[in-house]
Amino acid sequence: MSKTYSYLRVSTNKQETENQKFGVITLALAKGLTVDEWIIDVISGASDEDDRKLWVAVRKMNPGDTLLMSEVSRIGRDSLDAMGIVNYCNKNGIIVHLAKEGYTLENTIDNKIKTFFYAISAEVERVRISQRTKETLARKRAAGVILGRRKGSKAGTLRIDGSGIIESKLDKYKSKIVKLINEGKSNSEIAREIQHNRPTLIHYIKQNNLRAA
Repeated sequence: MSKTYSYLRVSTNKQETENQKFGVITLALAKGLTVDEWIIDVISGASDEDDRKLWVAVRKMNPGDTLLMSEVSRIGRDSLDAMGIVNYCNKNGIIVHLAKEGYTLENTIDNKIKTFFYAISAEVERVRISQRTKETLARKRAAGVILGRRKGSKAGTLRIDGSGIIESKLDKYKSKIVKLINEGKSNSEIAREIQHNRPTLIHYIKQNNLRAA
């Protein structure tokens, strides 16, 4: 009996998969399909094919199985890798549907051209984003901006403002935090008051040596 799989890929474990999943579920409903297995890959798109769950998954699929994906850019690390997976699926009778582009990867020249076009467009966009990021970082380094987090700081607590000064998101609550500490409020109560999580608050209090007067 044939099965339906869905592949979702994100670059880090902090990325959300909801948008991809919503697109796939909508596609499945339109096709009258039910996803039997979700394959979620937390890995960079530039990683080698053998490190990615997609290649592992398709090699285990049988003729007649269906693979649902959110878009072409999630298939491979570049256009050639994407076409390699598409060709493998076509040769082995695996049906691939793409939600964003709205078509099925059939073994026809028109579909191959269309897939390559979408794949190369996604690849070009990734390269442009990477170049812009490198240029921005280079400009900040040239301007003397300290990049990254201060030693001992936690992710999400620091940011670089427009002037290049590194500051904590909790700095604007500093006086309020001190006031609440003086009132004898617990860390949990203070965290709720300023609407930030408790671990971040505790780290900020220790980092800035805040205590009751």
